[in-house]
Amino acid sequence: MRFAHENALVSGDGDMRIRVAVAASGRGSTFEAVARAAAAGTLPAEVVLLFASRPGINAIGLAQSFGFRR
Repeated sequence: MRFAHENALVSGDGDMRIRVAVAASGRGSTFEAVARAAAAGTLPAEVVLLFASRPGINAIGLAQSFGFRR
């Protein structure tokens, strides 16, 4: 029996993905690693939000390249 958290996404084939937010304070290397792993399916997650510590950091542009919008 599989249980899913109320915020998890469960697809028709039973795969479960957790919705996650990533915090960034500079280059965005953690965001990039998490977003790439989620996109590749090696991390059962969907990145839904980037928290940026300040305007103009590289992580914001990186998130936009992944399709995130302000």
